[in-house]
Amino acid sequence: MTINETKNIPLWLRITYSIVLSLIFMTFGVLQFMTTFEATAEWPLFANTSLLGWTGEFMTGIALVIIGLIILWSAILYFRGKNPEGNSFLLIGSGVGVVFGLLYVLVVVADIIAVLVDAAAEAVAPDFTEFSSLYFPILLGIISLPIFLLLFIKFRDVRKEKAQAASS
Repeated sequence: MTINETKNIPLWLRITYSIVLSLIFMTFGVLQFMTTFEATAEWPLFANTSLLGWTGEFMTGIALVIIGLIILWSAILYFRGKNPEGNSFLLIGSGVGVVFGLLYVLVVVADIIAVLVDAAAEAVAPDFTEFSSLYFPILLGIISLPIFLLLFIKFRDVRKEKAQAASS
């Protein structure tokens, strides 16, 4: 896809992507938020999500829900016919999702370095069993990356065109 083709991202694709992406972000956010509660016989959700390695990530859940709401607001704006504003919300929401995923990559790298340093200090083999959890913010950041890049290129080209038109 060339730069000129990115200016014409179909509206139905932007709406679909924003709805699906927001639902995924909000679902994982609510699930991570709910794992902070204790498991009971009436509440088997904690036991089910503990299989994913989640251990009460309250703030991560709230952040994912907020990112999902930002992206969902872009779909609402698209339905109202406010395409530039919808593009802005989708760009910001997907960009925050990418940045949040990158932060989790840094957390994983820091944890790996900490395990390696501890293993070197104690002269034992490194134990990576602590990394059994799935880091969904990293996966969500990867999912957000294509639409973020397409919209970023679009906004960059629009700014260049406006600057050229103003200088003419």
